[in-house]
Amino acid sequence: MPLRPRHRLFVEEYLVAFNASAAARAAGYSSKRYRQTGWDLLRRPDVKAAVEKGFRKRLAAAEERARKAEAERNAREPGFGWETRRK
Repeated sequence: MPLRPRHRLFVEEYLVAFNASAAARAAGYSSKRYRQTGWDLLRRPDVKAAVEKGFRKRLAAAEERARKAEAERNAREPGFGWETRRK
């Protein structure tokens, strides 16, 4: 089941701030209950799954950037990569 628009916004904001209260506030939840709402949203199975999926997606992107940076660094400075170190 797809997330509701406000839940989707909460997930997006949570993946930026890693703070449930700030994400609930940014998603437009009540200023009186945003702390509790953030906690409650993270406990929902659909929201929790979306957060985990977002984490995995960001981790994969970061790993890809690291691989590209390492390849670029090795191309500019041959002989200084991890694969050429002595054991």
